[in-house]
Amino acid sequence: RLEEIWYITIPSMKPQLLFSAVMTIVGTFKAGGIGTQLSGMNPTPEYSGHLIVNHINDYGFIRMELGYATALSVFLLFMMYLANKFCWRLFGTKEDE
Repeated sequence: RLEEIWYITIPSMKPQLLFSAVMTIVGTFKAGGIGTQLSGMNPTPEYSGHLIVNHINDYGFIRMELGYATALSVFLLFMMYLANKFCWRLFGTKEDE
C-alpha cells in the first residue's frame, strides 16, 4: 500500500502540489497588508505585525528612504526566486529542468 502511494499517487499529484506550493508562498509574502488593515496604521503598534512587505512600505513611502526600500525589494525578489526554485526542484518533473 505504501509503494502504491509513493510510486503512483504522489507522482501523479506533482503538478497540483507545485501549483499549491507556489501560490501559498506568494500568498504568504502578500500577507503584509493584513496587519496594517487590522491596526489601521503602518507600522503596526510596537511592530507586532511587521513583515518584510510592511518594512518596505514603511521605508519607501513613509520615511522616503528609497535606496533602503529598493534593497529590501531586491532581497524579497531573491527570496521569492529561491522559494520558487525550491518548489520546482521538489515538485517539478525531470523534463521541466
